Amino acid sequence: MAKYRKIVTKTVDEWLAIRQPRIGGSEISAIIGINPWESRYELYLRKKGDIEPKVENLSMRLGHKLENSVAELLSEEAGYQIIKNTSGNLIYLSEDYPFAEASPDRIAYLPGCRKIEANKCIVEIKTTQKSVDEESIPEHWISQVQWYMGITGIHSAVIGWLVQGRDFGYRPIPFDKDF
Repeated sequence: MAKYRKIVTKTVDEWLAIRQPRIGGSEISAIIGINPWESRYELYLRKKGDIEPKVENLSMRLGHKLENSVAELLSEEAGYQIIKNTSGNLIYLSEDYPFAEASPDRIAYLPGCRKIEANKCIVEIKTTQKSVDEESIPEHWISQVQWYMGITGIHSAVIGWLVQGRDFGYRPIPFDKDF
């Protein structure tokens, strides 16, 4: 069973400060060499403070603004029961691995299941301009939810995505303990 400490931060700056010295889901893909936007070395330099933190661009800002809409679609189209107050500045800190943290976009209950701990699911939300379908999920998305499942002990995940503001899709991702 994963041991973690859950923190709800009051501000984005506090959230960023807690995450800065740790490895999160959006960074694990750089470490394993599959991040299309950042190398291991760039991540290392950023974590050390030798290069500036990433600046949120318009695509990233719009992705954050559209998260609620994509979460609602996931609930309506697939039946995932999004748990209130699981978005925003929520961080799971691993007690077994102090360098590891998880900040999932949402937590939900699996479709058609009772609202109990065993039926919880990690929800990762993506907005993209690139074509995505159930068979072409980017590896860096999958590595992110695997990281989150390993830290939280929640062994179900779903990735929901919106392509070019007009195509919606989702795919459940099972836990891979070997990851």
